Amino acid sequence: MPDFTFTSPEGKSYTVTGPEGATKEQAFSILQQSGKIGETAAPPAERSTLGDVAIEGGKGLLRGAASFAGDVGEAVMGPFGPSKHFANLKADITGGERPKADPTYGTQISQAAGIEPAPQTRAGKFASTTGEVVGNPASYLGPGSALVKGGAAVLSGVGSEAAGQAAEGFKSPGLEAGARFIGGLAGAGGAIASAERNLTKLAEQLPTRETIKNTAGQLYDSLKTSNVRISPPGMDDLLQTIKTDLHNDHFREFANPITYRTIEELATSGGNIGGIDAVRQVLGRNKTLPSEREASNRAIKAIDDFLVNVDPRFVVSGNPAKDAATLKEAQGLWAAHKQLEMIEDASVAGQHRAGVSGSGANRINTARQEIRKILDSDKKSRGMSDAAKSKMEEIVMGTWLTNKSRQIGKFAPSSPVSATTSILTGMGAGPGAGAAVAAGGFIAKHLGEYLTDKQLRELEQIIRSESPIGKPAAAAIAPQVREQQAVPAAAATRAALTSPLAAGGP
Repeated sequence: MPDFTFTSPEGKSYTVTGPEGATKEQAFSILQQSGKIGETAAPPAERSTLGDVAIEGGKGLLRGAASFAGDVGEAVMGPFGPSKHFANLKADITGGERPKADPTYGTQISQAAGIEPAPQTRAGKFASTTGEVVGNPASYLGPGSALVKGGAAVLSGVGSEAAGQAAEGFKSPGLEAGARFIGGLAGAGGAIASAERNLTKLAEQLPTRETIKNTAGQLYDSLKTSNVRISPPGMDDLLQTIKTDLHNDHFREFANPITYRTIEELATSGGNIGGIDAVRQVLGRNKTLPSEREASNRAIKAIDDFLVNVDPRFVVSGNPAKDAATLKEAQGLWAAHKQLEMIEDASVAGQHRAGVSGSGANRINTARQEIRKILDSDKKSRGMSDAAKSKMEEIVMGTWLTNKSRQIGKFAPSSPVSATTSILTGMGAGPGAGAAVAAGGFIAKHLGEYLTDKQLRELEQIIRSESPIGKPAAAAIAPQVREQQAVPAAAATRAALTSPLAAGGP
């Protein structure tokens, strides 16, 4: 049955549901007979689609501003506002009758100004709802560019009206209001997608693994041609210092023979950075026993301290402190490169393992398992920051959304077993229900995979930003990254605050 909306001379709007095939004049006659509008009043003139869009869109813009002003007023009045929370509480305590809530301040302003919605065409309905969201200043609060916020407001209005019209046939005001609210979240989805694109672009300013690797190689090459030389007495002093420190810390040559044999090579290293670093690398690979590992770590620390604070009387040529700083940067870059390589290998291995079944349906699990191998291994995770380990923990354990997506994604008919649920649902509740289960499973499956891949990318970005050459770039983009990371929550809040919930229109 068709619906017709009329506006009285006083600015009040009335909606009449006429019988099938009824004309607008017949619907207006029904309204006159109800006594809500004078019998001498004439039905409003028909508008063109363009005119209806212009009029209702303009009224919607004004209504959005009125809604914002009303929200501010209600925030100021608190429990004494139109909802009469204080009066209701008083009535509950004293046993009196609860007063009826007044229309919101925004609605009262719209009624007084004569800007209530009265669209005559479908396009006018969309313009009315969209105008109300676009005209609400709350649509532009919080982080994000004005262009993105404006686009999100348009999407929110269009999505809300589309969902509301789709639910009109059920003749349930509550269902229609809920549909409008959910449809209004489309604006938040658009803003979130924009934020994801911006974060991806910002991440491109961080050095890639290849850049990190190549820079480390260049620094190591520069050390090979360094003219730094430390005199033999200086190297003997370093060797004796290490032995003394180890002895004082209760290490002994008979208990840690590998460490002691390795540090003896310092005396024959030639006193150059390359030779000293070669000894240092051998010590770094000495992980056979816990005691040997600890002794080697003590020796490495002593070598690093010596190079940074070498006694000038032992310097034959060059600047050991400068070369020590170069060496430290090269080591940090190489460590970042190896960590990134390990994460990439884990990701690829997870995809290959999931693909063995032919469907790739278990990709989230295999990715988690490969990352867990790194996290649970002291050797593989050594040197990783707390931030990187925390992100790996998040990948392994999953977030609420990734876990829910993984659970629902099991119903995606990607194999004979997983398709059983959709088939049985279709047999019991009809083909539509079976298709809905299958579609929901597919969507959840791909959402879970997307979120897991996103977590892996974020882990790589943490390592890239913590590398010696990544820190300056990370610091430069940090304010923009924080802003874009705050966009999803802000966009969802804006959509919730500005979504027209009233059944039948804004």
